[in-house]
Formats: sequence, C-alpha cells, structure tokens
Amino acid sequence: MTVRASVAGAVFLPGDSPGEGGGVDPHLREISVMLAEISTQLEALGEVLCHDPEFVSRFVHELQAIDLIAQKQRALAKVLGAECPHTALEGVGLEEVASRFRAAARRLI
Repeated sequence: MTVRASVAGAVFLPGDSPGEGGGVDPHLREISVMLAEISTQLEALGEVLCHDPEFVSRFVHELQAIDLIAQKQRALAKVLGAECPHTALEGVGLEEVASRFRAAARRLI
C-alpha cells in the first residue's frame, strides 16, 4: 500500500487522491471551513474597530495585525480545503504562508 503525504499533513491512501474519486479528508475540510469563518469574523471585528478614528490612531499596528491574522487564516483554509494543496499554494497571496508550506514539503522529501 502506497501512502502519500501532502504539504498540509493529510495522508492520502490509494483511491483517495484527486482524480480518483477521493477528495479532501473530511476533518481537514471542516478545519478549513472553520478557519475561513474565523477569518471573516476577525475581519468584521477589525472593520468595527476601524469606525472609531481615535481607536485607529492609537492601535493602528494592532489593527494591521488583526488583518494579517485573518489573511493567514484564509490562506491556510484554502490550502487545507484543497484537493491538491500544492496547487492551492499557487493561489495563496501571502508569500510567508506559501514559503513555510514549501519548506515543510522539502523536509518531507
């Protein structure tokens, strides 16, 4: 039996890979959905906080951190929820996330 590991840490067994009727592990898919939901909630929180100019002027760096966290979560959700995490990395806009996954993949080889 051949076992292949993806960069997301999922294990694909024969018949479970893209193009063979398989797909994403249901646990990884649910984690992906939850990360995307949290990302949306964080962005909504940041947006509410940005409506107060005084707050923004005092906490601009923290608000930027909230936005970056949301972006990272969205990128992770995309990779975890993809049938092919390697291909999904091509669409990840954050180089930090993509480069960390590529480094992890190199360590698996």
